[in-house]
Amino acid sequence: MENTVYENLSFFAAIKDIPVSQTETEIQRIMTKLELNPFRDMLAKKLSGGFKRKLNIGIALLNNPNIIIMDEPTSGNF
Repeated sequence: MENTVYENLSFFAAIKDIPVSQTETEIQRIMTKLELNPFRDMLAKKLSGGFKRKLNIGIALLNNPNIIIMDEPTSGNF
């Protein structure tokens, strides 16, 4: 199945038991914070590597967790 950025966030919001009445607000908060709005309707598989990582971080941030444990969140040379 191929999902857009928005559909991915919506799917994981449901898994994380975010109430339907709050889902749209929560997704918009994440998309704005991570500058994903221009990619809302793009298929996630067509995102660049950096934006795929942003989407994964957005999924982790859904429902405002107290702690996020990340394994190699960056790539490239520093």
